[in-house]
Amino acid sequence: MVLKDTIQVRNQKCMSTAPKSPRRVKLALISAILLIAVTATLRGYFYKQARGSEPSANEVEQLYKAASAGDASAMNSLGLIYYEGHHVRRDERLAQKWFEKAAAAGSTSAMNNLGLIYEHPLAASTSPDYRLARSWFEKAVAAGDASGTFHLGVMYEESEGVARDYQAARHLYEMAAKAGNADAQERLQHLPR
Repeated sequence: MVLKDTIQVRNQKCMSTAPKSPRRVKLALISAILLIAVTATLRGYFYKQARGSEPSANEVEQLYKAASAGDASAMNSLGLIYYEGHHVRRDERLAQKWFEKAAAAGSTSAMNNLGLIYEHPLAASTSPDYRLARSWFEKAVAAGDASGTFHLGVMYEESEGVARDYQAARHLYEMAAKAGNADAQERLQHLPR
């Protein structure tokens, strides 16, 4: 699983820089705890963002009908279902297809979800495409999506496909926090100046 691999790679990076001072040990521990918390919640983030709980087979069928009729919210929800594999075979390509349709129909959540798929692909053999992830997050930001704004901030803070820029990250986190994004509020507290 990609997220598990991401955790292992990031943990190896943390361990290879073996902190020497008590302050560095404390910072490394805080960083590790934050990383674990973020990655543990990412897996369920997609579906819970739209629905809150696992759908029944009947709800999946109703969503498919609504999505096929052009309902952008249903398209996004169906993308989440395929991404997570609830009552259907897990399929990132079908999830992406539904997210793209939903984004074309104006769903800012789908724009954010596309950014997340490109940033954290499910297939272990697929590398992240940070250029496309950033592009989708930027579209979500332009459309006023707080989650997309937060995730673009993360890209700048963690130097994912862009040069590390704490000022840009801070600006994006402040925008997302102002729109009620709790993750952005948390990141602001720990972001270097």
